[in-house]
Amino acid sequence: MMLYNKQFKWQDDLIHSVGLSFFKKDWVIKEIVYHPLKFTKRRMEDLTDDRPIRIRYFAAFVLKESKTKERIGKYKKIYRDYQKYKDIVASYNIYDVSTEEKYKDSIKTIGISRIKLVDEIYEKGNVISESQILL
Repeated sequence: MMLYNKQFKWQDDLIHSVGLSFFKKDWVIKEIVYHPLKFTKRRMEDLTDDRPIRIRYFAAFVLKESKTKERIGKYKKIYRDYQKYKDIVASYNIYDVSTEEKYKDSIKTIGISRIKLVDEIYEKGNVISESQILL
């Protein structure tokens, strides 16, 4: 019984020192250490947080195709930048981009039904931006 208490005290001391080095409270570090999947779930569900997360000694995670933080960021950028992406979206000949409101409606449709198209439109926009810088 004594060994268990010493080990528990050692773990608490270690958690406290890690918390001090990262300016976090002890309960936050304990939650990350003892419940890493709960911590990961909360971080991945937070749409405002786009920082990557990695858990040591785990296999690679397979992300769902429909929503990732990176894809949501791309979608927001396409949705907001009408001037840059309107010609690219119009090139698909499916969507009406004559006004900004119709463009936003088209982007909502793309985001719901054809999520991989978001990546394609974003990449084409980046290629166009890079070629304009070189000219």
